[in-house]
Amino acid sequence: MPFNYRLLLRQLTRSIFCTRGTPLQLKARRVRFLAVFALAFPVMLLSSVAGMLVDEVAYRRYRRVRVRQPVFIIGNFRSGSTFLHRLLARDSRQFSSMKTWEIYFAPSVAQRRFWQGLWAVDAALGGRLLRAIRRGEERVLGRVKLHRVRLSEPEEDEALFYYTWHTLFTWFFFPEPQRGTAYHHYDDAVPAPVRRKNVSFYRRCLQRHLFVHGCERHYLAKNPSSTPRIRSLLREFPDARFICLVRDPREAVPSTMSWFSFAWHYFADPPERHPFRDFVLDLTSHWYACPLQILPRLSPRSWTIVRYDDLVADPRGTVAAIYERFGLELSPQYEAVLRGESERARSHRGENHYDLADVGLDQEKIRDIYGDVLAAYEQARLLHS
Repeated sequence: MPFNYRLLLRQLTRSIFCTRGTPLQLKARRVRFLAVFALAFPVMLLSSVAGMLVDEVAYRRYRRVRVRQPVFIIGNFRSGSTFLHRLLARDSRQFSSMKTWEIYFAPSVAQRRFWQGLWAVDAALGGRLLRAIRRGEERVLGRVKLHRVRLSEPEEDEALFYYTWHTLFTWFFFPEPQRGTAYHHYDDAVPAPVRRKNVSFYRRCLQRHLFVHGCERHYLAKNPSSTPRIRSLLREFPDARFICLVRDPREAVPSTMSWFSFAWHYFADPPERHPFRDFVLDLTSHWYACPLQILPRLSPRSWTIVRYDDLVADPRGTVAAIYERFGLELSPQYEAVLRGESERARSHRGENHYDLADVGLDQEKIRDIYGDVLAAYEQARLLHS
């Protein structure tokens, strides 16, 4: 398993010895985080490494699993990917997705067998442990309002790359300008040997997941951070399919800045309310442009563009169009799920509204940065429909 020890060592060193005048300044919140990280991350990493080593002996048959036509939901952050992911994941006959607890506590087969055994014993004893975990989950995760997180729900699998420390997500824990930013231009900026090892590790994680949950289903991933990783994913999964979500940048960009700001202020103490604005603008503009450079070259049956407004206005129709594009069967059982979810899903439209001026932007700035690429998206969507 490749691990970016150099990056982690640099981040930890600067978090202790180079904090003055940076978002890493050692205030109470930052000190608490570093203490928790120093205790929890080694346990998380070493237990997963141990589990994966056990897999190579006890569950080596997982390597025979074929990850068949996986579906990757990509696009910018805050574009409806979580909503679409959890909606599609309700079709358990077609898809299988990783849940939060599997990503963070059981990426290996051995760990999942351990936890399954523990839950069985706990259930026989009255389920006290599970109830205590759920109470703690609500206290800790219930405070995260911008993105609902629950241990038993499908989640963004970018966190698997914490086990290699080759991910943009490390920047949330260690926010610092001009450091650790190459991953948002993944295919263009990360060295080819690192890309190959990292995505090969990811494939083995998916094989393990399908080995446990059923090899006949398609793996479904919601991961905006895979947007600059499309070429690497295609080399590892040549039959992959992509759903590219597009939201008006006047909404997506300030929402992304607010989400990043929440994460950075949760783990550190940046002096600005919305730090690293230029970084967020560079990331979002690249992630708008990147799919247009690659997807139209693929088979029309392997990708589709979904507009956020269409998704929240008509989730059932949007899902039906995706299924038709990919040649999937919409079962009567899942049709009933979609009908039941559609009315409730419309509340997603009014969930959050963001003011451009609040994040230091205006309409002219948005047009200058994103105008051409949005016009190209509309043309590509019309040609592809």
